[in-house]
Amino acid sequence: MPGTEISPIYGLNIWAGPQSSPWEVENAFQRMVEAFMRGSVADRDLTAPPVSTADGAAYLVAAAATGAWAGHDGELAVAVGVDASNGWLFAAAATEGQILWVEDEAIRIQFIGAAWAEIALGDGTAAGLDFDIDGTLAANSDALVPTQQAVKTYVDTEIAAVSGYTDEQARDAIGAALVAGANISITVDDGADTITIAASGGAGSLDVEDDGVGVVAAASALNFTGAGVIVTDAGGGMADIAIAGGGAVTFATAAEIRTGTEAAKAIAPDQLFAAAAPITLTDAATIAVDMATGINFNVTLAGNRTLGNPTNAKAGQSGRIRVTQDGTGGRTLAYGANWKHVTAVPTLATAAGAIDLFAYFVDATDNIELSYVGTLA
Repeated sequence: MPGTEISPIYGLNIWAGPQSSPWEVENAFQRMVEAFMRGSVADRDLTAPPVSTADGAAYLVAAAATGAWAGHDGELAVAVGVDASNGWLFAAAATEGQILWVEDEAIRIQFIGAAWAEIALGDGTAAGLDFDIDGTLAANSDALVPTQQAVKTYVDTEIAAVSGYTDEQARDAIGAALVAGANISITVDDGADTITIAASGGAGSLDVEDDGVGVVAAASALNFTGAGVIVTDAGGGMADIAIAGGGAVTFATAAEIRTGTEAAKAIAPDQLFAAAAPITLTDAATIAVDMATGINFNVTLAGNRTLGNPTNAKAGQSGRIRVTQDGTGGRTLAYGANWKHVTAVPTLATAAGAIDLFAYFVDATDNIELSYVGTLA
């Protein structure tokens, strides 16, 4: 059994000095276990042992060590006694994941890869864990982590501040945020529940009213110097826009949308979908594709064919091409040089009536990216 002596830090039983020397190995082992259990070093920058120290104190030996530490760079040195002459025990500390507390720097370090790195966990005290419980987040610091409760308090406060706005406060805030331009005036009328934006030198105004559900615009005329644009209430939340002097807003037809050359016409949803309706291509030895007449195309092959280089291709145009085998089947399809396959040139399904689909995108008039989608089930 060990003698009555104990280790200096945790009081582990060690063999007494007068006992047989083989037990000194056990004593050294106990001291090193104690040092690693504690996980703390007094210093990591010393290259030579300190003149005096505490029994059992540990140090991380710096590079180019001298004296009793020579040859032990990077190792854990544990003092045996209270001065350097009493001797030192050494063990490798630079092992992956090892964590040590450095007392003179008040930091934690961890060995990662091939070097020691600081762990940003504060100074180890309750206040130094770097958690912030302030629900206002007033510190505005990159070194503090707000707790869950602090974040919830902050968010709840901000939401309450916004949701607590009355209609009048919201209207005043909107009015204050609007900036009037030249010849424009902005008037907030809490009594009438309105915000009025008017041309200060013009003949009309646009009224914005709070109807209790949303914000609606009253029918009115917006007259600008040199050109009059008339806005009238069309009912159902719609408005008519007309140009004074008989002019009117005109909409592009489906054919004009396909052409893509109109610069002064609006696009209506019905004509947009009409323009996207598939156009049937004429079957021929070389199938002509005019992209000014369609966006999506269908063709039925009655023989081995070539899909000709498109005409009137517009950069940015995209669509799909549907290729159908006739009642005989087994038809092949070659491609003009301007069709650039995204993957390998596909082999079409050969069964009578089989349908293959392609997607295309016009990068340039002579570079149309063609993607084979597959056979329609």
